[in-house]
Amino acid sequence: MSRTPMTQLTLALLLATGILVSDLALPTTVGAQGTYSVAGYSMAGARGTALKDIDAALVNPAILGLPGRRTFSLRLFSLNTHVDQNIMSLGRWNRWQGEFLDAAEKESYLNSLGDAANIRLQAEIATFGLQLGRFALGAYHVVDAEARVPTDLFDIVLNGNQLDRTYHFGEFGVATEAVSVFHASYAFRFPAAIDTLLKLMVLPVKEIWGGIGIKYYMGHLYMGVDEGTIDFTFGESGIWGNADYLYHSAGIPGAELDSESDDPLIMRDDTFGASAGSGFGIDLGIAAVIDTGFTFHAGLLNLSPGIKWDNSTYNVRLTATADTIGIGTFMTFDEDADAVDTDSLTSSDVELERIDSFHTPVPVILRFGTTYKVGRNLSLNAEFEQALSRGLGYRTVPRVAFGFEYRLLNVIPIRAGMSLGGRHGMIGAFGFGLDLRAFVFEIAVANTGLTPGGIRGFGIATGLKMSF
Repeated sequence: MSRTPMTQLTLALLLATGILVSDLALPTTVGAQGTYSVAGYSMAGARGTALKDIDAALVNPAILGLPGRRTFSLRLFSLNTHVDQNIMSLGRWNRWQGEFLDAAEKESYLNSLGDAANIRLQAEIATFGLQLGRFALGAYHVVDAEARVPTDLFDIVLNGNQLDRTYHFGEFGVATEAVSVFHASYAFRFPAAIDTLLKLMVLPVKEIWGGIGIKYYMGHLYMGVDEGTIDFTFGESGIWGNADYLYHSAGIPGAELDSESDDPLIMRDDTFGASAGSGFGIDLGIAAVIDTGFTFHAGLLNLSPGIKWDNSTYNVRLTATADTIGIGTFMTFDEDADAVDTDSLTSSDVELERIDSFHTPVPVILRFGTTYKVGRNLSLNAEFEQALSRGLGYRTVPRVAFGFEYRLLNVIPIRAGMSLGGRHGMIGAFGFGLDLRAFVFEIAVANTGLTPGGIRGFGIATGLKMSF
């Protein structure tokens, strides 16, 4: 039975991964969600209709019309970051420390990874937001990255390799996209005749609101992989390999082609951060107050033809080779093994070719939720969300979330929640704030995984706004 010491496994895994990607720009996936305010994040996305200021605009614009809304709110800033991965849970890491892994443990671990290991980073900065009654406008900027590492690489590290066999991997990375979104939203009251009609239909609706939002997408960077391979061979004294990736891209900062230069990427400060793409979207929604104490909302968001990328559009080919990288001491896991030659020869190259403009989709989001008020200070929230297509950080896996908010002394909102599905799977969250009306400070934390042993990701959000 093969056994692997955990400490050497960690070193070997880091080294093997580094060798394969050190000369390769690892691709990622970026999304623009723009809906996780600090308050919403602290309830794991279970916002329902509980948000009654600028934060409501991107959940569903119709919520801006519901009773209890703030007259005025101004977001000064908010920052939201979340990192998770499926490589290692906290419980498994603690269990493996100082232990040897048997064949059953290795097989269980590899099965848990699926086709590839994923590392995801999501960061959202909201720089401006203004709400006046039923009208709101604002901007947010998103970086949302995902790196993929093939499971076969972990299999080699755990179970060893065959000499003189060439291994082939094509699962590294997906795409890269960075987007700013500018939005304006407005809520309007449906005519009283509709309320009467609903009551005649024995529906306990006291009042119903509609909402519309308009978005402008400004794309800053996109890289989408068309094809990619990594091949390497183990020898007695090291490994040899090469990488070859072809991307279509837009917005490489200041890039231009120069046949007289050894480096085709010529950086120009005057074009750094320029718009590389653009698009428009529409949000539509309804919200209603129910006689039984519930409020309800439903909406279709991001109705859009997508983003057209038409500035600095290129095909980018990245190639890298490595020859005689000596890692024999690590890969044999033999503490008494003789030292091997660690000299190596590596090379890399970047080639650019101008291409025509292209489009990327913005997924339509179906979202509905509800809030039930228990007394003056406690609200219970639930929300369902389904992306109808992939793109901009969304997956087509449905997400359902539950949460609550309790206002202690009416100035300290305490919030918690959990969600299942969506991009991140199971999330548990907690947060609180200090609501002095003139200034509202909020902070929240969240874990990917609910139990301490199942934690495999962590996030934090904080923000400051004015609200009356």
